[in-house]
Amino acid sequence: CAQKKMPGYIVSVRGDTIRGLIVDRTDADLSKKVDFINGTKTSQTASYSAKDLLGFGFDYGRKFQRQRFATQFPAGDSALVFAKQVIRGKIDLLIWRRPKKNEGDMFLFNNHSQKKVHLTEPQPEIIISPSGSRKVKKDKRYIQLLRFIKGDSVQEKKLRYVEKSLIKDILSYNQRHDNQFPVTFYREKKIYNFDLRVGIPVEYFRDETNYRVSVYMNKIYPEQ
Repeated sequence: CAQKKMPGYIVSVRGDTIRGLIVDRTDADLSKKVDFINGTKTSQTASYSAKDLLGFGFDYGRKFQRQRFATQFPAGDSALVFAKQVIRGKIDLLIWRRPKKNEGDMFLFNNHSQKKVHLTEPQPEIIISPSGSRKVKKDKRYIQLLRFIKGDSVQEKKLRYVEKSLIKDILSYNQRHDNQFPVTFYREKKIYNFDLRVGIPVEYFRDETNYRVSVYMNKIYPEQ
C-alpha cells in the first residue's frame, strides 16, 4: 500500500531546520531512519539515520530527538537512535520503541540539574542457591535511576516498569514544578475500531426471528 507522507521538518547536525514531507511510520521504524522529501528542492525521497540529524518532527506534534546510549557489546561503545519526545518540563521524557519489546527504553533529562539517565526494561535474574532451589530476582535499577534523576523526590518502590505508569509518574513530578518549567505532553493518536458480530437466533416468533448481536470496540495506537 502507498506510504503516507505528512508535512514536517528535519534538523541537520548544524542546527538547520528544513521543511518538507516525512513518511509516517511506527515509532520503532522511525527510531532507525526517517525518509524525507525536501519540497523546496526535489521530489525524491532521502533517508537519514540518527548519525545524520539532530531530530525531526511532524506538524501534528509528534517529535523525535537523537539520543546517544552506551552499548553492552562491545563494552564502552555507544550508538545513536531517534527517540520520541513525550513529556517536556523539569524532566524531559523520550521513548525509544523497538520491535518485539513489551516496553520501550526511556531517556530522561533533568533541565535543572542537567542529569540524564537511560532506563531499560528490567530483565529477571534467576539465582540458584547451593541447595539447588531457583529464585527469580527482580531488577529494580530503574527505581534507583528515577531517584537519581529527580534528586528531590522520594520514589515509590512499587512503581512498575510500564510506559503508562512511568509517564504518569514523571507528569505528576513535573506538574509540581510547572511555574519554573512549563509542562507539555504529547498524546498519541488513537483509532477506535468497532466489530459487529451476529450470533445464532435466540428467539423465534411466527413472523420474526431475533438474533443476539454483540459490538466490540478495539483501541489501536498506530504510532506504536
